[in-house]
Amino acid sequence: VVSLVIIVVLALLWSAWFFFSEISLYAVTQTARLEVDLEAHPVEAPISGRVIATGMRLGSEVRQGELLVELDAELIRFELEEARAKQAGIAGQLESLEKEVQAQNQALDEARRAESSAVDETRAQYDEAEAGAKLAEEQARRVERIHEQGLVSDSERKRASAEADQRRAAALAKFRSLERLEADRRFDQSEKQALLAELGRQAEVLQSELATLEATSARLEHQLQLHRIAAPISGRLGEVVPLQEGSYVSPGDRLAAVIPPGVVRIVAEYDPPDALGRIRPDQEARLRLDGFPWVQYGSLPARVDRVANEPGSGKIRVELQVDPDHSFSIPLQHGLPGILE
Repeated sequence: VVSLVIIVVLALLWSAWFFFSEISLYAVTQTARLEVDLEAHPVEAPISGRVIATGMRLGSEVRQGELLVELDAELIRFELEEARAKQAGIAGQLESLEKEVQAQNQALDEARRAESSAVDETRAQYDEAEAGAKLAEEQARRVERIHEQGLVSDSERKRASAEADQRRAAALAKFRSLERLEADRRFDQSEKQALLAELGRQAEVLQSELATLEATSARLEHQLQLHRIAAPISGRLGEVVPLQEGSYVSPGDRLAAVIPPGVVRIVAEYDPPDALGRIRPDQEARLRLDGFPWVQYGSLPARVDRVANEPGSGKIRVELQVDPDHSFSIPLQHGLPGILE
């Protein structure tokens, strides 16, 4: 009976384990590596050219904007200096032309004031002469009537008539002078206005040429800047193409890669049957670094952070966070490969 009870108990325990217990399955990949959480920035040649200077050293720290490779741009530099020289010359001409326009405007205003004063004075003289002529003519008519009555002599009548004619001629002369002054004023103002219009057209031409040269200078400066390949971000050069002075690069050539400082993570690639539906966030994992025996250095504990839903290049990308509390005897660096479980 005791033996039977023991057998039954063991059978029940085995059945419970068989139906209800969980067995850990390991998904292993040989393609795992350490990466920083920020993407490495490639350094590519934007244009073709001959290398005249390079300061790239594998593993060296660089700052954002630091010059890495300089391409030959002597011809562009000469063109830029020529454009700037022309720009400075035209700017000087335009400044002189603007001063001349200001001087002509001032002269025109002064001439207008002077001519207006002369016209006003001549008009006043004409009005005075006209008034005198009318008075003399009235006096001559009165003397004529009195002469008809026989009260004045014929010589007196002639003298009054001559005085009226003289006053009328003087008034007519003043009127002609007024007309001539107004005509001269209109002609002089017309000439000055034409000169100002011509100066304005010259200024517009110079401004157009100056704008063209400014655009040319900006384009040449941009091209000159493209010949100076700088670090896109601050970080460490994790990949460098060996370049020497005289080497030739083409547009799009990858010259280096800048790895920014950041938190190290694990990136692995799995076959879809091993990852989809099986690997999930918060699962524990371990990374064994290649080249560092795990018996001596141990493995790196981690936890699944994100799992891709669609395969890229036939693989499922899995990102894991390294256990921050774990002390590892090997400095964790970007690019270290290993086996992930």
